Amino acid sequence: MAYGPVDRLLDVISALRAPDGCPWDKEQTHRSLTPFLIEEAYECVEAIEAFETGDEANLIEELGDVLLQVILHAQIASETGRFTIANVVQTLSDKMIRRHPHVFGAKADTKLDSAEQVLAQWQEIKKTEKPKPKGFDFGLPSGLPALARAAKIGEKTARLKFDWPDARSVFEKVREEFGELEAELKAFTAPLKPLEEPELGPSHQPLRHEIGDLLFSVAQFARHAGLDPEQCLRDANHRFERRFHAARKFADADQKDWMELTPEARETYWGKAKAQEKL
Repeated sequence: MAYGPVDRLLDVISALRAPDGCPWDKEQTHRSLTPFLIEEAYECVEAIEAFETGDEANLIEELGDVLLQVILHAQIASETGRFTIANVVQTLSDKMIRRHPHVFGAKADTKLDSAEQVLAQWQEIKKTEKPKPKGFDFGLPSGLPALARAAKIGEKTARLKFDWPDARSVFEKVREEFGELEAELKAFTAPLKPLEEPELGPSHQPLRHEIGDLLFSVAQFARHAGLDPEQCLRDANHRFERRFHAARKFADADQKDWMELTPEARETYWGKAKAQEKL
């Protein structure tokens, strides 16, 4: 069999981890690499968004960075005889075949006509492969971003017939939670300002509770509307960053120091940035 680019990559990673390899790569562990895996996944998501506008090179690079994390973890495991990249690939191949009997099964297997049917079958097969979580654990990864986890929780409870009937019903829940947050805000006596310490005192807990309930309800509304709340927030973040930088550019063009502007003047430039996007 010919020596290909995947073989070359495996040899490169092995060399980096060798006794005479790279000091940084040699000291990495599964746990130390975890933040990088999460970071690379997010960067890959951004590259996918850019790919839609034609940036192929960036997506190729970021997919490679995600693949690097997979191979690094497999290399570390192989050094202690736990498993190898071959085990990872074999397990994945077996799972994909097992969970797609409508493609790889016998001719007598039922053919599925929609993505919804495929997902339902996938979940049923998955239940037979893994033991049920103890108690009432939803079995969701603890590292999921909170907004994405909220949507996943809603999906899980919906299958257990605990859900709102439609998006409009959830929107009324959003109104209710907003009202509870507003009432808590009126009763709040501690200073409302950004704090350096992320852990807030007891006086902040009720407000924190109501903000959480509101965000959770908004996530369920997005789910019922057929939208991914995590992606909605990502889009909003990008939109805000784009408009803010445009507002500052308008100020620079007028030879104004952004830090010296009045709040009203900054709001004027913000409005100008928003109006520019609608042209």
